[in-house]
Amino acid sequence: PPAPATAGEPGNWSISGFGTAAAARSNRNDLIFRSSILQDSGARKEFSAAPDSALGVQANFSLNPDLTASLQGVSRQWTGESYAPHITLAMLRYQLLPDLSLRVGRTRLPFFMLSDSLNLNYANPWVRPPVEVYTLGVFADLDGIDALYSTSVGAVDVEMQVFGGRSNIDIPDGNAKLRQARGAKLGLTYGGLSLQFTHTAARLDLFWGDPGFTRLVSALQASPFAAVANDLSGSGSP
Repeated sequence: PPAPATAGEPGNWSISGFGTAAAARSNRNDLIFRSSILQDSGARKEFSAAPDSALGVQANFSLNPDLTASLQGVSRQWTGESYAPHITLAMLRYQLLPDLSLRVGRTRLPFFMLSDSLNLNYANPWVRPPVEVYTLGVFADLDGIDALYSTSVGAVDVEMQVFGGRSNIDIPDGNAKLRQARGAKLGLTYGGLSLQFTHTAARLDLFWGDPGFTRLVSALQASPFAAVANDLSGSGSP
């Protein structure tokens, strides 16, 4: 691929890629291993490439010395058994100051320490990030705006981020949305030790499309308990 764009050289661009070819299996056919709760198929006694295999491509383009555009697409198993490429990054980054940048577009939601590198398995110290933690947050993308500030305090590297926006994903038989998401992140690195603190608040909407839920909601809306339909769907839940 071409050499990465260099600050002060508008018009430079770079293309890079990453991928993981992996196979996993379970020791029982009645237990299915998935690396995401959105995946439909998974690993049984027969080896499966679905849980961990991924392929991604990213392009960066320097518009001027301080403004860069980035686009990233990733193909892996998403909702159901779909491997359709998904746009995971689509943003403009403006370097306001040497230590302060502003990003607009689609970025990663910084729920977890490894959110930015979740698809980059070679950047992780494990075969995969612990599913007990990383499957708790199914939302990964943020369509909105954020600001990043990096500095050093003595021997400690400090990164602060504030962000706001929304997110949308397909779930089995439905759709889920985060609205009015806003939050802040503080990252601290000292030698080989890294700590991250994140707080996020948002409104959650769940839209189930399976026939059973649709019939239940219709019946509730026609009854004195119409408000329960919104509670079940998570409409506007904090």
